[in-house]
Amino acid sequence: MKRPLPRVWLALVCCFAATVALSAWTISVDSSKPPAKFDTIVGIAAVGNDVWVVNQVDEGHPWGSVTELSATTGKVVRIIRGRSYQFLWPAGLAVGGGHVWVTDWTSGLSNSNGGNNPGAITEFSASSGHLERIIRAPGDSLGGPTTIALSPGHLWVGNAGKSGVNFNGSVVLLDSSTERSILEVGSKDSEVGSPYGMAVAGGHTWIQNGREASDNTVTVLDARTGGLFRVESLSPAAANGSCLPGGIAATERFVWAVYQGCQPDTYGSAVQWDARTGAHIRTIDIAGRKGATRIPSAVTAAGNEVWIADEVGGPSGMGAVTELNAITGKVVRQLDGSSYRFNDPSQIAISSGRVWVANSASDSVIEIQAATGKLIRVIS
Repeated sequence: MKRPLPRVWLALVCCFAATVALSAWTISVDSSKPPAKFDTIVGIAAVGNDVWVVNQVDEGHPWGSVTELSATTGKVVRIIRGRSYQFLWPAGLAVGGGHVWVTDWTSGLSNSNGGNNPGAITEFSASSGHLERIIRAPGDSLGGPTTIALSPGHLWVGNAGKSGVNFNGSVVLLDSSTERSILEVGSKDSEVGSPYGMAVAGGHTWIQNGREASDNTVTVLDARTGGLFRVESLSPAAANGSCLPGGIAATERFVWAVYQGCQPDTYGSAVQWDARTGAHIRTIDIAGRKGATRIPSAVTAAGNEVWIADEVGGPSGMGAVTELNAITGKVVRQLDGSSYRFNDPSQIAISSGRVWVANSASDSVIEIQAATGKLIRVIS
């Protein structure tokens, strides 16, 4: 699976963490509503009337950006960019409570010893786009933050790795108000390894692990205390490292994770659990069926709908999107064909009856009506 950012395999050189004050820097918020601008899309989220797209690159600048779209019109509301935001290597995002958080894999500022910082989290206002703070967590709790999820009063952050501390990554629980590090769970605890994705549901935090040379598992923690609830093992094929994670999503009732190559002679699998009890419900071999995907690259869910992006599906091999029924696990429909203009779809989100799909190869966003699968527009 092609990724602009090696989320789970690359460790960072780090030993410095501090809260950076940026009041002296000019905050740059472009609210002139220019044409849609995407460049190397690495994340997408949809909440209410807003769609947020994380761009790893901002053409002509040594940093990335975040594009806000109107879910009603598909037009650009603003492009959030500038050195103040520290989007040198943005990776993941979370939206909630009127705020947007973007993980920055490495901020690029030099520490006092001349080395690189271990990354940061940028928080800005969802309504205005104005910078609120740069979180650098005390101690060494951040180390290449890539994934992020929210629970009441807390930020769950997945680290790619910290050189000399934990090359296999970790998950950190931060107090969202004070930035205080509450706990860290890492591979030294044999519970988390190279976290690829996270979701919070049913009172638990679900962590999709992506150890490159070990078993792929899903670690389930108590979302309030961070205590270990259980560790979910996948198919036997996953135990020898042949299973590659594609993403994880949740509703209050179910948790879904997609994988590449977990079943013999197939391309993709989806695993479903009960969000409250952690009980495994089913593993779906989604290759070979009508409407099947081949290489699942992302998943999103709402109500009884589960939507899976496929990097190389469809007759042209340019990509497809498959909808599953969350109750039966059966394929509802597959969307492909030239009209959708899929081109390596790697990110997906759903909100208010609309599905938003981001193409990696063409840097475009596709809007789809969830009830019918009808194409609404392609934004580029």
